[in-house]
Amino acid sequence: MLIFAAFTAAIMNNCRESRKETKAPAGAAEEIIPESGLVKIGSDIITEVILKPEITGDPWEAEKIKGFNGDQMFMNLLEKIKHDAIKVYDCITGEEIAPKDAKRILQETGSDISRIGKIQFTEDWYFNPSNNSIIKKVKSVSLGYETKREAGLPPAYVPYFQIKPE
Repeated sequence: MLIFAAFTAAIMNNCRESRKETKAPAGAAEEIIPESGLVKIGSDIITEVILKPEITGDPWEAEKIKGFNGDQMFMNLLEKIKHDAIKVYDCITGEEIAPKDAKRILQETGSDISRIGKIQFTEDWYFNPSNNSIIKKVKSVSLGYETKREAGLPPAYVPYFQIKPE
């Protein structure tokens, strides 16, 4: 028991020492949004979500998306793309895709929403010091279309469309 107490005290002391030495990276000044009191803590953060993780893979991946049901959103977005009702962008370059090219992509893929296997969000993150909440502002969502590879390899994802709120 005495050894455990000494070990715990040593670890706690090391943690305190390492916290003292931790410094913010140079140039990482926090931007404060005066009217809201929010502190901007991240800009253009990309969050990736695999929508159909390998069943035999990491159980945490399956747990992370157990409450996700994006079919209605995907159908709505693809319908809007078909009818030129929204602008879409290239996932890699961020350049706008011409409506005729977007329709061609839809025709080539068959618009099968069950094959949308990955989404990426580009976000700005804010911290509210008054209640310790974190707020994420989504700037775009990119859809990845699942493609099958050789036997034994996990699926690959082809960049499909990037959509920005208007």
